[in-house]
Amino acid sequence: PAGGAAAQAPLFVPAPLGSFVDRPGEMRLLERQNGSLARHIQELEHAKCLAAAQSAQALRRLRARQERLRREQARAVQRAREVQEDVGPAPAPPRGWPLEARAPGEAEAG
Repeated sequence: PAGGAAAQAPLFVPAPLGSFVDRPGEMRLLERQNGSLARHIQELEHAKCLAAAQSAQALRRLRARQERLRREQARAVQRAREVQEDVGPAPAPPRGWPLEARAPGEAEAG
């Protein structure tokens, strides 16, 4: 499982101290850069978590809205059916009206 070991390896490995014994300025610079890089990674991880939370929240809101719209649509269809039952079938247009005003498939008697 070399891949598993690589996945568990730390992001930053400290530089060997022996290579900086005679160059303290470079050692401090490297430490500052490593610290800065570590802070940037923490900030990116934090931003990633925030983005994931916002995305999940937006998805929940979207699904809730879709469900509300589905319920509203079902209620509107039910109300339309009830109104149609109360009113009864639509009367045929009077004789002489253009065919476009008649129900589909209805031929003009004449």
